[in-house]
Amino acid sequence: MGMTSENKPISVLVVDDERHGLAAIKDTILDTRVANICAQASSVAEAMEAVEQTQPDCLVLDYHLSDGNALDIVTALHCEDRTIIISADNSKKETMARLNIPFIQKPANSHELKSLFLSMIQTKQKKG
Repeated sequence: MGMTSENKPISVLVVDDERHGLAAIKDTILDTRVANICAQASSVAEAMEAVEQTQPDCLVLDYHLSDGNALDIVTALHCEDRTIIISADNSKKETMARLNIPFIQKPANSHELKSLFLSMIQTKQKKG
């Protein structure tokens, strides 16, 4: 799996434990037209397995999950630089800012997500 070019969408793992939340985030991601969903999960455990199997370029994580929270995934996988946290719980915004992890309050909009994806693509291209 070579470097992501500007023409090739980044691969995204979506994690949300609410079915309608997952569907909404997936639609928003596809609306950006710069990302494809390679996997989805509804728990910390499923997310860990999905990351191992699919090696996504980016993780879009709901903060609150049935078996933990998004930081459990980020901490275990050291994936801060390729994670976006989405939550209706705006109280997590400051924590994410301190950790330098992008935070979007639900409902996410495609413009905000697209700009984050594009900056991740640029960062990845610079790293090679």
